[in-house]
Amino acid sequence: MTEKKIIIRLEAEVDIRDTYYYYEECSRGLGTDFLLSLDALFSLIKRNSEIYQKVYKNIHRGLIQRFPYGVYNREEYY
Repeated sequence: MTEKKIIIRLEAEVDIRDTYYYYEECSRGLGTDFLLSLDALFSLIKRNSEIYQKVYKNIHRGLIQRFPYGVYNREEYY
């Protein structure tokens, strides 16, 4: 079985970077905690994205632990 890839859109990369810096300004290390929580969610999505709430057709949303953000994802088959 081939491992699923996560593709992050440019807009999301900018949001992730900005959120990291925001949390680092709030408390040193909190930005790193945010990135670790995001990475954990990405790992879970790669294993089974369908366990997360379906919000539209084949789009699912996973929520990041400890932080008020979610990740929207869809599987594409080629």
